[in-house]
Amino acid sequence: MRFSPTLLLILLMQRTLTYPTTSELQVQRERRIIGGEPARIEQVPYLVNIRLNRLFHCGGSLVTSRCVLTAAHCISHHLPNDFVVRGGNTLLSDVENWRTVKRVFVPPEYNNRTFDHDVAIMRLNTKLQGVNIKPITIGDFALAQGEYVTVSGWGLTRENAVLPSNHMQTVRLHVLEQKQCKAIYGDYRNVTDTMFCASVPGQKDACLADSGGPAVARGRLVGVVSWGKGRECGRANSPGVYVRLNMVKKWLMHILYKHC
Repeated sequence: MRFSPTLLLILLMQRTLTYPTTSELQVQRERRIIGGEPARIEQVPYLVNIRLNRLFHCGGSLVTSRCVLTAAHCISHHLPNDFVVRGGNTLLSDVENWRTVKRVFVPPEYNNRTFDHDVAIMRLNTKLQGVNIKPITIGDFALAQGEYVTVSGWGLTRENAVLPSNHMQTVRLHVLEQKQCKAIYGDYRNVTDTMFCASVPGQKDACLADSGGPAVARGRLVGVVSWGKGRECGRANSPGVYVRLNMVKKWLMHILYKHC
């Protein structure tokens, strides 16, 4: 189980103004980008980083000026005021543009064992606006096999890394055929219709601490980084698994219309 908050995840001290030392980090289990390239927030102005009790916890996407879409497993049992969201920052060590969280919403179908419907909405106390901050539209189309998605975040850049990347990374991955995705994980976890796999097998993948982050295609938000196998990153037999947003859009639109 690669992304459960009960396992080890990379956490970054929020208050430090420079990139922290290893002694300033706690390690838990979350997600990553392997084989990607450094990017700037101007390229992905919807990307935010989520802090839990002042420590880097997950990625997320600004979908309105007041609401952030992330993974449900990033919320777990925590309270809204345990979180802070930062936007408009290329570096994790940047401290500008932060907002507290007023409410969190998780679909009733979410299952913390199977990771089905692994999405959540955070409603911020005030609008998140500023330079290099811009919401992204949620896509309502089905992804085709082989179609490329762009994934962004601050996760590990190699399997045995200890620290998350201070500089935001982005990577282009292609969507695997659903039967192949299900076959790969057949003896590990069920891949449901609300999920899809994406990677460049053996070369590029998401990794620890990327959980909750965006997968984008055709200029629309189409997926959320969800889970994978253990700590394996970038391997041919363990592609990243994402929430397929067009399959959960009814719930998302209900929450966004009512609360955002």
